[in-house]
Amino acid sequence: MTSQGSPPDANAGRRFPVATLLGVVFSAGFLWWFVKDIEAAEIGRSFEAISWHFVALSALVLLSEFVLRALRWRLLLNPIRPTPFKPLFEATVIGAAGNTLLPMRAGDIARAVVASGATGIRLTTIFATNIMERVYDLFGLVAILFLTFALLPENLASSPEDIERVEKLSFYGKFIGIAALSGMMVFFAIAKHPTKAKRFVDFFCRPLPRPLQGKITDLTDAFVTGLAATQSARNVWSAIGLSLLLWGNLSLAIFLLFKAFHLQLPFAAACFITVAIALAVVIPQAPGYLGVFQSVIEVTLGLWTSAEMFSHAGSTVIAQDIKAFAIVFWAVSFVPVTVLGLLRLKAAGMSLRQVWSQARS
Repeated sequence: MTSQGSPPDANAGRRFPVATLLGVVFSAGFLWWFVKDIEAAEIGRSFEAISWHFVALSALVLLSEFVLRALRWRLLLNPIRPTPFKPLFEATVIGAAGNTLLPMRAGDIARAVVASGATGIRLTTIFATNIMERVYDLFGLVAILFLTFALLPENLASSPEDIERVEKLSFYGKFIGIAALSGMMVFFAIAKHPTKAKRFVDFFCRPLPRPLQGKITDLTDAFVTGLAATQSARNVWSAIGLSLLLWGNLSLAIFLLFKAFHLQLPFAAACFITVAIALAVVIPQAPGYLGVFQSVIEVTLGLWTSAEMFSHAGSTVIAQDIKAFAIVFWAVSFVPVTVLGLLRLKAAGMSLRQVWSQARS
């Protein structure tokens, strides 16, 4: 990733195909594991029993996530330059479409480029606010994790394998929590003491050639500018509040799908799956999150539905019901926002080819 005006990395064209190939192979393995024992007739019966109005509600809730993301982004950009909501929302859905259809989360680059062009804010500064968004996302995810384990029933995991899965989720969740708090402390320190941060960078740049020193100083200035919103306690708490809504939003969408499939599961199960999905999408994989996404849902939902205290409309939940749930949840998570993003991409006069080219430069 380079800023506008920076020369492209000569090795980028060679690195990306290798990483992409590894992601595709990884996803293909999980996808094969997911589809190898699908029974079409049973899946069809599961689809026939779905309450589709709950599916529609879940899709609307998931789409509202991108409204919340654009609002939070606007909050982070306003101290730098007052920014309208519409271009940030359009950039956000374009980025989501790019992440679904292209490798290496190329949509994140497109999102920043579109926003920079629409607002006139430097791309480096935009990237700084994007990093802060990720930190706030970690904070929201940690909150959902704590809620999950606060509501987690003691007799959820009975087999050694299930107990190990719960323990791993707890371990990685705590690791993310520490990373989130550490990241927030670092960025808050830089934002509160920008002069000291610049002096720190200048000190380590002294041995470098003067032209390179100037370039690094320029990038540092733009990055520190992007952290301006963290200087206001009100902005920080507002961003935290929106982040909590964002992650609660995903759990609510999953809970609504429980209703669609007549699954008698508590909100804690939706929070549990939210955390598992968030950890899964970090893994390098093929475009569209095919394979890993469905497999994670199958494992985590199977953990809850296999517990004796829960039932499916008075009967046992079968494996095909869980697979149907994973398929529908993937569809409502990615299809609507991808279609909307492609429409906005076309309206902006851009193509997926351009997005991929920008991501590789």
